[in-house]
Amino acid sequence: MITGKDLMEFILANRGDKTFKDLSPEQIGYLVVEALKQDLLLYSLGKDKKINGMLLAQIDHEKKVLFILENLAMSKENLIEFARNGQKRFPDYEVQAMRHNYLRKFNPNKLYKKLKAL
Repeated sequence: MITGKDLMEFILANRGDKTFKDLSPEQIGYLVVEALKQDLLLYSLGKDKKINGMLLAQIDHEKKVLFILENLAMSKENLIEFARNGQKRFPDYEVQAMRHNYLRKFNPNKLYKKLKAL
């Protein structure tokens, strides 16, 4: 069973200088706990049963937006798995994320088709 501690260790070991930028371990812990409560933190396990990717999101049900806060997908396969999960759970939601300091808005159908073709 994966614990919050396991997730924190993975994040702190793999965050680099782009994800969870300028956040203290306490702030990251708070985001992780809140995302787990709302079922908006996805993680993937490798064959060794260790975490090999994670994605943390926020949701705005009123605007139908799934906003990707942090992405440590670590592989194309993980990104595809996370996208499929999002498509199943939030089929009519627009997907948004910050990329290179710009807000990117993704048409979910195009995004999922593009990832499926990879």
